[in-house]
Amino acid sequence: MNFTIKVPKSINLLTSTINDGDISISNFTGHLLAENINGSVRLKGISGATYATTINGDVDLDYISNPPGDSRYYTLNGDINANFKKGLSANLAFESFNGEFYTNVNRIESLPVMVEKKANGEGIKYKIGGSRYKVGNGGVLLDFETFNGNVYLKEKEN
Repeated sequence: MNFTIKVPKSINLLTSTINDGDISISNFTGHLLAENINGSVRLKGISGATYATTINGDVDLDYISNPPGDSRYYTLNGDINANFKKGLSANLAFESFNGEFYTNVNRIESLPVMVEKKANGEGIKYKIGGSRYKVGNGGVLLDFETFNGNVYLKEKEN
């Protein structure tokens, strides 16, 4: 079954599906949460803070204006293809087991890794996080994570 649903473009929207379906959302400016299992998440013409996650599929993002709030993107077995407006200013986090991070952004610099400290009954555990970057002047956090997949972050002219 396929559903086509029209909603006001600036509301908060939560969508999800499981097995043999993709989520496609276009022309949306509100806060967006899209979750899928065994399918892709395709978000086109978006501009709000976004949480997009899938297992066994790609996450495709096309922003018409860069997100105003922290956003997270995750896929277990797939790629993340993220297109942002030229002039992106954000802090990026990237973590992957079998994937790489690719970008056409010129104004990017590496930041020190995050060290997370947790105390438990056995002592203190330290976890060193993935790669972190600053794009432009920094700003909102854009968190990218894959297990078996690459992240392609691009700035586009229009």
